Amino acid sequence: MKNSFLKTVFGLTVVTASVYGINEIVNGVATSKKLHEQRVGAFYPFKFGDVFYTESGYGKPVLLIHDLHHDNSSME
Repeated sequence: MKNSFLKTVFGLTVVTASVYGINEIVNGVATSKKLHEQRVGAFYPFKFGDVFYTESGYGKPVLLIHDLHHDNSSME
């Protein structure tokens, strides 16, 4: 029983470390190729808090709003 638990914990640790390592490699490659640069934007003062926005492209304006979940970000 204890041996099985230790194998499970070890396996999960290896999987977690592998995923972390792969994410670090992908982030390093993307950063070196400048694939995910931070956009320059501005803040619009809103009654519930400031709203950060960026402008890009041309043509009629389109407002894109991501979900309001706390895990969301501008990288979507």
